[in-house]
Amino acid sequence: MENVKIHELNEFGGVFDFKYKDEVFQNIKIQQLGEYQVYNATLALFTLLNLRDRGGLLKFQMRKSEGA
Repeated sequence: MENVKIHELNEFGGVFDFKYKDEVFQNIKIQQLGEYQVYNATLALFTLLNLRDRGGLLKFQMRKSEGA
């Protein structure tokens, strides 16, 4: 997928970037194992961002983690 750049996949999960329109979310960390889980996470992000853009969400905010 051209909107996803996977940086790391290991026994602890994955780290990736996701681009949606003109927004770029960098170094997203997930604890689920497997490359397909990164794509599942991007599908969830795409759905939330699309709903936000259509007015289906009143407020949407990404939580920034300060370490693991």
